[in-house]
Amino acid sequence: MHDTHAIMLPHTQSVILLHGFGGHQVQTALLARRLRGAGYVVANIGYPSWRWPLARVIDHLHARIIASPAHAAKTVHCVGHSMGGLMLRAWLARHRPDHLGRVVMLGTPNGGSEIADLLYRLRLHPLILNQAGALLRTRRDAAMLAALG
Repeated sequence: MHDTHAIMLPHTQSVILLHGFGGHQVQTALLARRLRGAGYVVANIGYPSWRWPLARVIDHLHARIIASPAHAAKTVHCVGHSMGGLMLRAWLARHRPDHLGRVVMLGTPNGGSEIADLLYRLRLHPLILNQAGALLRTRRDAAMLAALG
């Protein structure tokens, strides 16, 4: 479920890319290609954004990240789109690498999503948001806030 550049030198910089809710790494493939063209080692990692609980997703991401050549770079940058930014926050809260560079979040609902709140009010959240619901609400409990760091 991940896409990495095969050749990596110890002095290179890398970028970890995470897609958003309900997405797929194909959505970040163009950005991955352009970053590779600029000389970065890229790990474009897919994850099940709504089927698994947050802890399981973070374990999955961690295994994929540390197995990728991107993790061995001198500096690791991270880019998350929408919910991918929340996944990065949760991963960094548990596994922040010493060689972390910049973190970029594109359209990330750091304060939650009013659409998620509406789905809760309409009682549609189990069907649409599934496991991601608590992460996407504007009012998160203490455990969820702690998980996001």
